[in-house]
Amino acid sequence: MSFAAEGVALTGVVADSVLAARGVVMQDRLAGDPGFPQQEGYEPAEFNKKAGFYRQPQNEIYPAARISAGFDMTPLLFVVGLDDPQCGAGFPALAAKAILERFHSG
Repeated sequence: MSFAAEGVALTGVVADSVLAARGVVMQDRLAGDPGFPQQEGYEPAEFNKKAGFYRQPQNEIYPAARISAGFDMTPLLFVVGLDDPQCGAGFPALAAKAILERFHSG
């Protein structure tokens, strides 16, 4: 989406899902739990500040929101690994509704 904003056309993107709403909520809910790969003292809110624009919910820059708003210039595939600890592997699934409610509330 950044390339498109600069007028650079890509034929497709395969990206990590960390900027998606699910990634924000997973880090917020699972940070500090044994088995989730964040170092001791990790604060999701501080990471969101450091990451800036792309991690602020009010900007609605996560893929689902951009596509819903009509972004169709580049085919996008966001990858989440079911066995990837960073994606919450081994933890119970989070309900999609709860994910979006939490993402938009905070």
